[in-house]
Amino acid sequence: MPRRLTFEVRERIGARGEIVEPLDEARTRELVRSLSARSVEAVGVCLLWSIANPVHEEAVGRISTSLVIR
Repeated sequence: MPRRLTFEVRERIGARGEIVEPLDEARTRELVRSLSARSVEAVGVCLLWSIANPVHEEAVGRISTSLVIR
């Protein structure tokens, strides 16, 4: 994947599932809107330690679903 097609949002889950840094939901919304406006059809989401605590992964899914208009 070219670097120009990778994006980040601030968040961090620790190895034991603790929230080290909350998900930046405003930035996530902004990014989803931007990708939608560019007619991006699919994305891959990779959040470290989501297996220990999926709360941020689930939030990204909710935000994506609520903002993408087809």
